[in-house]
Amino acid sequence: MRDSGILAAIRRFALIGKAAFSARYRLHSPQGVLVLLAAIFDPYIYALTVYFVLTTVFQMSGAERFHILLIGFISFRWGISSLVASANLPGVMARMREHSSTPLCAAVIAVVTPPACVFVLSLASAFVFSAMLGSPLQSFAAIAWLPFVVAIQGVWTVALILALAYIRGRQMLTGDGPVVAAASLMWILSPVMYTFRDIPEGASKLLTSYNPVSHLLAAYQNTYWYGQAISLEVLPWVTVLGLGLIGLLGRYVFGGPRRNLADASRHRAGVRLVYLRAGAAEPDAAAVRLTPWRARFRDLRGRDLVRMIVANWGLSRLERDHRIEEIARDSTVERLFDDYLAIYPDQALDQLAFAVAMRSPAPAITLDGILDTLAPGFRVAAWEAMVRAAEQGRSIDIVCRQPVPPPDLAAGVFEIIGPGGVVARGKIGPELALAYDRPVVLVADEIPVSAAGAQEISAFPAILVTGASSQIGQCVVHRLCQARRPVVALGRGRPRYSMNAHLRFIEGDLEKTGIAFPESLSSVVHIAGIWLLPNHLDALHARGVRRIVCFSSTSIFVKQGSSNIGERDLVARMKAAEAEVAARCKVLGIVWTVLRPTLVYGLGIDRNVSRAARFIRRFGVYPLASAATGMRQPVHADDLAAAALAALAAPAAAGRSYELGGGEVLNYREMIGRIFDALERRRRFLAIPGLEILAAVVGIVLRRPEVTGEMVRRMRQDLVCDNGPAARDLSYRPRNFLAGGGADLGLDGIDSRTPR
Repeated sequence: MRDSGILAAIRRFALIGKAAFSARYRLHSPQGVLVLLAAIFDPYIYALTVYFVLTTVFQMSGAERFHILLIGFISFRWGISSLVASANLPGVMARMREHSSTPLCAAVIAVVTPPACVFVLSLASAFVFSAMLGSPLQSFAAIAWLPFVVAIQGVWTVALILALAYIRGRQMLTGDGPVVAAASLMWILSPVMYTFRDIPEGASKLLTSYNPVSHLLAAYQNTYWYGQAISLEVLPWVTVLGLGLIGLLGRYVFGGPRRNLADASRHRAGVRLVYLRAGAAEPDAAAVRLTPWRARFRDLRGRDLVRMIVANWGLSRLERDHRIEEIARDSTVERLFDDYLAIYPDQALDQLAFAVAMRSPAPAITLDGILDTLAPGFRVAAWEAMVRAAEQGRSIDIVCRQPVPPPDLAAGVFEIIGPGGVVARGKIGPELALAYDRPVVLVADEIPVSAAGAQEISAFPAILVTGASSQIGQCVVHRLCQARRPVVALGRGRPRYSMNAHLRFIEGDLEKTGIAFPESLSSVVHIAGIWLLPNHLDALHARGVRRIVCFSSTSIFVKQGSSNIGERDLVARMKAAEAEVAARCKVLGIVWTVLRPTLVYGLGIDRNVSRAARFIRRFGVYPLASAATGMRQPVHADDLAAAALAALAAPAAAGRSYELGGGEVLNYREMIGRIFDALERRRRFLAIPGLEILAAVVGIVLRRPEVTGEMVRRMRQDLVCDNGPAARDLSYRPRNFLAGGGADLGLDGIDSRTPR
């Protein structure tokens, strides 16, 4: 990883550019070659289209006009393609910073090379095309000026990429729309679709003299077609300005101290784990600090990015290919390695980051936060890999901000660091577990006012559960506390379960803004109305949330044609909220998943199964419509809680929605019959003709808006879903209806279990 002179740096940059070019156009496959050919020759299509319009509509003809169009489109395509590709620059630079002493140069090379290579190939084809048509010899007389012109555009392309990356980094630009609009405006104002002779005399200065793009296009036209020397009136000064902008941005915005990534001989071999409690200062890092891959990479697969990173390692071609395959195997996420990184959550990206770190040739590395979100199953393999690396003489520091339990085979030392410094040291093993469990006690005024009294809480990022007093919310909280995960429960009223060291409660109404969310959150399970979530996404993102699982309902399908206006309005709100959550999370970089359950039961506070059970227990009979044969798929709240927590950890669930039903499908009459059985009552049904009208009247008289004729009509409607996608991605295996008997009805009130 040592840069041994300029030639080594040039070789390294060439390998990065080659990897980026191959990744962009998938040159390992015939389809990729076709895509590359299309990219090379698509300026011809643009030029022919515009030329056809000019010759047929505006009666402007001549071979000269076509060639002027062609060279203009080739030039503009390079610029626009580079600006669009610059969306990947911050993420690629962050990864290059871990493996290169010149990360900005490496990242710029990776971003610029693919469109630059296509530009060169398109330009070469244009010269060949011109020669084949027997163009005048003087069209090639000034070709010696061409490298200078290309270099000028290259300078300004890099300058604009850095400026655009800075603007994106300040959240002033979130999409490519303004970039394309600005480029199109410059295209219209510059002589691309027309020649300089077509410009009216009064507009000549505006469109040419004061437009640097016009000077660049004039230089291309002179070198390519007219065989004339280029004008040096403006271009040299523009080039100096571009170089100054590159130097300014590179040094003061994207720059940083040069780091020696190879000299780590002073580091001792072994594994050191550093657990940072809230407020703790960052420890000194080893030569190479590797952080989680939080940036979203557009149009980059795991293999693409890894190939560009490995190009920095100074290996032979065979060694590079072998190391890439080792990383693919070690990451255990084959789909991520061969799929686009943008669709995967942080947890999956961290597995790939860990695999890259362990195969890095650096003798000393720091894994900063990477192990915090690794899947428990992968952590065992990760510890095994670190132990083997330490035995081979590597120095590995693990920095974590939540407890990372090591397996029995782990060896090394640990430090627990608090706001005041190191509070515990020792060897990894049982002593570490005791140090993790040592609580941080906060006084009452440090806890939200609604959670009066001092509560022992764990000082690392927690999972926020909204709608915590609902039956799904109670089950989610219970499971998290059983797993010893810190959890913050948010609800309108205090829960009946008692508090403990892993749980704290915040009283709040999501209908209002300004809720005092905790400062450090890792993820959210949103069970309250999904329409309440969008207004709080910015605040949650500011607290560190990068993963959200939210609940909607299958009602958006089954009630969209309801005759009840209230139900239709509810469906519209849920649909709009789902779309808004997806759009806003994409902007913020939050990975989202939507779960849509069917009929929920379990703790006795639902409005369907529990209400029917109470009616049966009171009257011993249940009224049915004449043909209550609609299929149902009731699902237990605890099964939904398990699915929500699985979705938090499942890479495949990123950006997806799942319908969740119970473990069996049964018709409405049989579902009610099962309730009779669970209550140990004889099944007694009362068929009432005209029950729809009667229900509507009762709802109006008793002012019960939930009792409607539509509710009765749905007894004949199938309300089921396909659990297949959830079973595949979330290992979703729900129980059969009332498999737990009467306990699943929860008729004794809200579950009063104490999460432990």
